[in-house]
Amino acid sequence: MQVQNCEFPDDVLLDVQNDVWIRVLPNEIGRVGVTSVLSFLAGRFERLNLKTNISQISRGQLVATVESPRHFAAVRAPVGGEIHKFNDSAQLDPKLINLSPYGEGWIVELARINMADCDELTPANKAGTALEERIKELKVRCFKKLPDEDLYSIGLECSATLANLDDILSKRSAGTVIHLVTDDPLAEIEMIRWADQRDQILVESRREDNLYHFLVEKKQD
Repeated sequence: MQVQNCEFPDDVLLDVQNDVWIRVLPNEIGRVGVTSVLSFLAGRFERLNLKTNISQISRGQLVATVESPRHFAAVRAPVGGEIHKFNDSAQLDPKLINLSPYGEGWIVELARINMADCDELTPANKAGTALEERIKELKVRCFKKLPDEDLYSIGLECSATLANLDDILSKRSAGTVIHLVTDDPLAEIEMIRWADQRDQILVESRREDNLYHFLVEKKQD
């Protein structure tokens, strides 16, 4: 399911205000992670701090913190239960949380979860209105891929914008994703032409009011 271009799997329960989800597995195991809303709000996570000194958890209790260069957030358990295991892989490589927030980027598994707490959560396929309000509240913009950096080019001619984009990409490694914002009405045509000529990847484009948003991924050095 998509809400304002943010992804939410149908098989999770959401604590919308705390930006966390739980997927109920067999034998009263619950896998917990953060939503794509938090991922796009924070940007690339650089640190995951796990509260490994606890064994029993209550709903709303802190189980971890995540940090990026621009954001720090608490990860709170959506339900009570016992700590079953933490995701050591995500701690070693926090970018997993961004790349796969509902898959390999999970945070913690809880055993013997309090099923009554689950009744206080919202199934993803019924959370559309609440999610939309949350996304607007946080002023989050989700894309098909998480940008590594933003390039705002307002009031500039397209040639100057593309020159700036070329300069940035020349200094970045393959796989870097740039979010370009421009108000040039010819931008869509010019970006398609630029991507073809430079053999780069135009991941996504969209228009919001009088602004054009493009997601560009560097294909080669």
